[in-house]
Amino acid sequence: SLDVSDFVDSLLNHFSQSVNEILCVIVIRYFSLFTLRLVDSVTSYFLVGLTLVCILTGRRQTWIV
Repeated sequence: SLDVSDFVDSLLNHFSQSVNEILCVIVIRYFSLFTLRLVDSVTSYFLVGLTLVCILTGRRQTWIV
C-alpha cells in the first residue's frame, strides 16, 4: 500500500523542483532582457556622446580657423 505522506512528500518535492526550474527560467529571461536593454542604452549613450564630441571638436576646429 502506498503511504499518503510519502506520496504527498514526493508530490511536493516534484512541485518545488518544477517551481524552482520555472523561477530559474523566468529570472534568466528577465536578466537577459535587462542586460540587453542595458547594453542598448549604454551603446546609445556612447553614440550620443561620440556625436557630441565630434560636434564640439568640429566647432572648436572651426573656431580656431
